[in-house]
Amino acid sequence: MLEFFKFEALGNDFMLVDAREQSFEPTSEKVRHLGDRRTGIGFDQLLILRPSEEATVQVDIHNQDGSVAEQCGNGMRAVALYLHEQGELVETASLATAGGQVQIEFETPDRITATLPPPAFAPPPGSPAARNENWTESHGGRNLGLNFVALGNPHLITELTDSADDLFFTAAGSTLSRHALLADGANVSFARVIDRSHVDLTVYERGVGLTRA
Repeated sequence: MLEFFKFEALGNDFMLVDAREQSFEPTSEKVRHLGDRRTGIGFDQLLILRPSEEATVQVDIHNQDGSVAEQCGNGMRAVALYLHEQGELVETASLATAGGQVQIEFETPDRITATLPPPAFAPPPGSPAARNENWTESHGGRNLGLNFVALGNPHLITELTDSADDLFFTAAGSTLSRHALLADGANVSFARVIDRSHVDLTVYERGVGLTRA
């Protein structure tokens, strides 16, 4: 029998397994089965905790489709809440991930800060951005200017001038997240600036799809 926990952060949901106390080495097929919202547990990401000599705990991250993710900010906040509930975290902790260490500051269950490694802006080799040119792709009658940033995991960011619907986000996000120039794919963020204090952001995560966060 497998013991697991479910968490949610800003609309992202997670299945968490503490493999420090039980053996858990799922195959990609097993992850996909567990992630199915009809026949499994259902989640955006599976978080597996393992012992770490360099941090409070190591976190392995798997996407719903069975692929591996390097980083997940909301997932790290979920791990922090779990560690707090287990009596292992009072104020601060460090979490080791494939995308680098994440520093956690815990104030209350509703206020948990995850500080990710510094962003890297070097564009993918072979892309127009790597040649200091504008990187533009056309989808659904829109010309999308693409920007790249890595926060442990890769992200494409594009700014929209007007609103769009989920059909557009799903189609464009699915295509861009698997762009031929991205060796590991990317999460795709569609940002529409409302004013100086507000941005309407829609995210298509590789291996997951549109997320509420």
